[in-house]
Amino acid sequence: MRYLSAALLLSAATIAAVVPTLAQAQPRGGPPQVIVRCESDNGRYRECRIPDRARIALSRQLSNSSCVENRSWGVKKNRVWVDRGCRAEFSAIGGAWSGKGWSGSILCASEDYRTVSCRWDSRQGRPRLLEQVSGAACVEGKSWGVARNGDVWVSNGCRGRFGGR
Repeated sequence: MRYLSAALLLSAATIAAVVPTLAQAQPRGGPPQVIVRCESDNGRYRECRIPDRARIALSRQLSNSSCVENRSWGVKKNRVWVDRGCRAEFSAIGGAWSGKGWSGSILCASEDYRTVSCRWDSRQGRPRLLEQVSGAACVEGKSWGVARNGDVWVSNGCRGRFGGR
């Protein structure tokens, strides 16, 4: 019950981001959208997985270093890349996750450090953290776990993509 009351306090926009369908969130009246966080640590090049054939747009810059398309970030096949200290969140619109470990993934986010429960389809097996997309640590048993009913819970600012098998 504690999880339910925390979820009810979230705004409608947050709930749409926190409680996606099995594969990805679906905004009303539009194609599926996923937020992918990718960070160039210490100015190093890094690639982050995105849905196949998705349209990518920079939605929020997180770094002091500039994020300039085709200079410090870009898209290559099913990945977004960042370099030169660019850290950002990217909107991936449309497309579909594919490949091992990405089928049936969900995004679950603790907004304002509250505990949130996200529905998990037990047919996907036991959930595991595939990607941490928050600055706050996602540590199993501490800031994320599996409830008795099989759903995923997150707290303490953990925001992650969870998958099974």
